[in-house]
Amino acid sequence: MRFANLRLLALVAVAATLAACQSAVGPGLGAEVIEPARVLHAEGRNDEAWDLLRDFDAEEFDLATQREFNLLAGDVCDATDQWDRAIRFYEAAMTQPGPPARRCTWNSACSSAASS
Repeated sequence: MRFANLRLLALVAVAATLAACQSAVGPGLGAEVIEPARVLHAEGRNDEAWDLLRDFDAEEFDLATQREFNLLAGDVCDATDQWDRAIRFYEAAMTQPGPPARRCTWNSACSSAASS
């Protein structure tokens, strides 16, 4: 009986250690990290913007910034003709739960083209 208790205690200790290793070590990165890339993209310097963004994964950011990261990375990849990658970033942004981070202009662009 005593051996079973020690074994259970050891198992709990190992599980707690593994859980601590897999949990986030604090809040994720914020929007200020992607701001330089946003500025470069606005200036049309998309290759430089991609150089800044490609070192990150969306999961590294706080929830409020993850969608903005995916949208910006999608825009930059689209501008640099990396369409497969852009689609993956846009899909990630669309499937993230919560309200949209910005208004989609694709439908309005299509509507205005159809009415012309």
